[in-house]
Amino acid sequence: MSYAKAQAVSVGQTTGYAQGIIMGPGECACNPVLRTVSVPVTVEVPTSLKVLSIGVLPTGTSGDYGCKPGYDYGIAVDIKYQVLDQESPAQPIKNASMVPHEHVVWSDGTVSDNDVGPTRISTTSHTTAADGTFHDAPVLFCSALPSVTKSNTQTLTIILNNQTYTVRKQTMNFSATTLPGHGSLKNDLGDINASR
Repeated sequence: MSYAKAQAVSVGQTTGYAQGIIMGPGECACNPVLRTVSVPVTVEVPTSLKVLSIGVLPTGTSGDYGCKPGYDYGIAVDIKYQVLDQESPAQPIKNASMVPHEHVVWSDGTVSDNDVGPTRISTTSHTTAADGTFHDAPVLFCSALPSVTKSNTQTLTIILNNQTYTVRKQTMNFSATTLPGHGSLKNDLGDINASR
């Protein structure tokens, strides 16, 4: 008979305990000795995000739509992220109980502070999926006027076990072209670049 347990000490650090019957040199199986050992182990904590995909949402008024007719200069996207831990190289955290949250400050001073999901886009949810991924959608800037640019600073955090971890801060730059149904989005980290 054997068992193992982990006891949290602090964020990113813990001590693990294992107990079992271990036969030493010259010991008889008829007279087992129960031994307990403890070793430090690392606890995964959300540290960063990896962009997995960027899908451009179509113009519309129902379903998974982006910009609406009449406000169709610009772009709307669905960004899929993977939550990563503090290891080097960073590894995916496969946990379905993480809550993605965002704090957004637009260039005109408008501020929003909300959980990332769920929204009207069907891929979004309140927590991460079992593989530690989530969708941020719609990420958008839609305008009734052409040739407009706008930006925001987005800070993404992950809430896990009542702790909040900042995992990404980025500037999103949107532009609306001279043609309806067209626009672009780029971030300052270089891993988000979409256009239509």
